[in-house]
Amino acid sequence: MKGCIYDMLMAPLEHSRFKQIRRGMLESVKGHVLDIGSGTGASIPYYQQAESVTMLEPDAAKIKRISRKKKRGTLYWAEASAECIPFPDNTFDEAAAFLAFCTIPDPALALSETARVVKPGGRIQLFEHVRMDHHPKAAALQDFLAPAWQLAAEGCQLNRPTRQLVEESPLRIQQVRSLYGGLFLIIEAYVPPGVTPLK
Repeated sequence: MKGCIYDMLMAPLEHSRFKQIRRGMLESVKGHVLDIGSGTGASIPYYQQAESVTMLEPDAAKIKRISRKKKRGTLYWAEASAECIPFPDNTFDEAAAFLAFCTIPDPALALSETARVVKPGGRIQLFEHVRMDHHPKAAALQDFLAPAWQLAAEGCQLNRPTRQLVEESPLRIQQVRSLYGGLFLIIEAYVPPGVTPLK
């Protein structure tokens, strides 16, 4: 039921701007790919060049909906959290997450795990809303709304400083694109050689 409600709430955004953002991020992704916090699988149609896609999602109901979807190439799904990714080191060529790290309970550990399972030099792309530190009034409003938002939006942290978390992680940022006045960011990073995962 939660998956159905989530899809209904997100549908207007998915059919407008988010659809184009997903396409722009994912159309060039190749090889074996990890999709983190896959939800109900909205990104599946945009992995047109990937050899395989593994959808990582902790919610069993959403995994069930993902399993009904089809794509070109091979599609897998794993019911697991991003803080404990059930794959060996250097399994994936790339990884992507779309509005996932705002909800993950321990994003620092999840970023470290992502760095562990993606091969050195592999690309990681994140699309996230973030705390608008450059706009104090907007940031204060986010802080005020955060508790109610978390309850209404399946644990989503409205004011999470995700760019800072990536900067502090084992990943290295290549570029950041700002959208909607900095409320949303597309963060492109890579895995440097010799990453030591968090314990």
